[in-house]
Amino acid sequence: MINEPLLRALCPRPRSGASRQKAWDGYVAALVSDEAAKLFARYDITTELRMAHVLANWAHETGGFTIIWESGAYSASRIMQIFGVGKHSAGVTWAEAQRLAYNGPALFDRVYGIGNPRKASELGNDRPGDGWAYRGCGIVQITGKRDHFRYAAMVGCKVEELQKPLNSVHAALCEWEAKGCSKWADRDDYVKVRRLINGGRNGLADVRNKLAKVKKLLAAQTPPPPAPERPEPRDDTIRLGSEGQLVTWLQERLTLHGYYVGQIDGKFETETEKQLVAWQHQHGFPATGVFDPDDHEQRDALNITKVIDVPKRDVTAKDLKERGSKTVESTSWWRGTLKWLFGLNAAAAAEHASGLGAVDAVVSQGEQVKGLVERTGTLVGWLPDFKIIIIIGIGIGLFVLWRAFDGVEKRRVEDAQSGAHMGR
Repeated sequence: MINEPLLRALCPRPRSGASRQKAWDGYVAALVSDEAAKLFARYDITTELRMAHVLANWAHETGGFTIIWESGAYSASRIMQIFGVGKHSAGVTWAEAQRLAYNGPALFDRVYGIGNPRKASELGNDRPGDGWAYRGCGIVQITGKRDHFRYAAMVGCKVEELQKPLNSVHAALCEWEAKGCSKWADRDDYVKVRRLINGGRNGLADVRNKLAKVKKLLAAQTPPPPAPERPEPRDDTIRLGSEGQLVTWLQERLTLHGYYVGQIDGKFETETEKQLVAWQHQHGFPATGVFDPDDHEQRDALNITKVIDVPKRDVTAKDLKERGSKTVESTSWWRGTLKWLFGLNAAAAAEHASGLGAVDAVVSQGEQVKGLVERTGTLVGWLPDFKIIIIIGIGIGLFVLWRAFDGVEKRRVEDAQSGAHMGR
C-alpha cells in the first residue's frame, strides 16, 4: 500500500543534516520492507483510511521521519509552549525555562524524571537520569522507562535496540493496537486518534494537514476497480422466422384463445404473426408481432387454463398503429377497395332478385367476397407493389365490363317485353 515515492511526496528527504538524512533513509527503508508489510497485515492496517492515520501521526512525531531520539534542544519559548505552567504537569516557569534552554538532559530530568514526581511515577522513571535515558524514542517517540521495557518485550528486542527503525515501527503498531486506534481511524476521527497517541492535542493541526495529503496520495496510486464484465446480449424473443418448441407452444395457446394460426408446426410464419398481432391488440398489449418469453404478463395471459372470452372485432390498421405494431400491412387499403367493389357486385346481384332470393344473393356474394379477398391478400402479400396496382386495375375493369354487359342485357329484356306487349 505504501512505497518510497509516496513517502517522499509526503515528507521529502532532507537536503542537509547528516543525522536527519540518515534517520529518513532508515525509516523509509523499514516502512517499505517486506517485514513491515507483514506487520501491517498482522495488526490489521489493511485499509487506506487506517494507513492514512498511521502515517500522518508517525510523520508528525518524527518531524517528517527525521527524528529518532527526542533532542531536548528547545529554546526557552518552546519549553514554555510545551512544558510551561498550564501546558504540562511539570509547570515550568519562565526563569526555569531560561536555565534549561538547549540542555536536554537537565530539561528531561525536570519534566519526565525526578524533577516532576507525578510524571516520573507515571512513566516509571525512578532514578536520576531516567528522564533523559528514556526520552522519546522511535517512530511514535515512546517515552518513559516503563514503556521502553514494555514495548521492547512485545517486539522481542533489547531495550537499547528499540531505536532501530523496524523495531520502532513494530513497537508503534503494538501501541496502536493496545490503544484501540483503528476504531477511531475507521471513523476518520483524527482528534481522538491524536489524543490516544500523544495524550492531548499537541501537533493536531500538523496531523490534520498531513492526513489530508496522505489520503490523496494513497487514493492516487490505487487503481480503479475493473469494469464489470458485460454479458453478451441475448435475444430470446420469438418472431417471424423462429422455429422450435416455444413456437409450437405459442401456436397452441393462440389456437386455444380462438386465433387460428393454420398448421401447428413450430414454424413462426406470416399467419402466426398476424394472429399474434391480433391477440396482442385485443388483450391490450403492444401489437408488435413479437413474443418475449420473459414478458410475464403476456406469457401468463396466454397460459391461463380458462380462456377469457374477449369480445373480438376486426382489427384495423389504425388499431395496430395505435398499439405500436411493426407488422401493419402496407396493403390494407386495397383490402377495403376490394370489399367495396365486390360489395357493389353483391348489391347489383340483389337487384335481380326479391324477398329471400335477395337475401340469399347478398349472403352468397358476401361469402365469395370474403374468400376472394383472403386469397387475393395471400397472393398480393408476396407480389411487388406495381403488380398490386395492375390487379386492382384489372378488377375495376372487369367490374365496369360486367356493369356494361348487365345494362345491355337489361335493355334487351325490356325491349323484348315491350315488343311482346305491342304484339298483343
